[in-house]
Amino acid sequence: MNEVTDQTQAADEPLCRVDVRCEEDGSASVLLAGELDIAAAADVRAALNEAIAKGVADIRVDLSELRFCGAAGMTVFAEAYRALEKQHRRLWVYGASEDVAQGFLLGDAGWLLDTPT
Repeated sequence: MNEVTDQTQAADEPLCRVDVRCEEDGSASVLLAGELDIAAAADVRAALNEAIAKGVADIRVDLSELRFCGAAGMTVFAEAYRALEKQHRRLWVYGASEDVAQGFLLGDAGWLLDTPT
């Protein structure tokens, strides 16, 4: 049985929007919007890896506009967290909706969720 949803999306519109901004304090802010599934994970990984390679201090990932984060997205965050941790830097993942946070908890990735100071 096929399920029909009322959500429409233009063919050229990405499922997950990734906006990266370098801050004056040397950190980077990343805003994710939409759905972070396996198809979008490569774009998010590339954005985070680019910020890490540029040597930004910490990276803050705002999930407040994210409707879904699958296992592939959680893996991307875990990889970035560990890469930054080795360099004594930090990845902050915050702003998750209740549904997205529940997905992190069910995926044993709740440890990634935090609030920046």
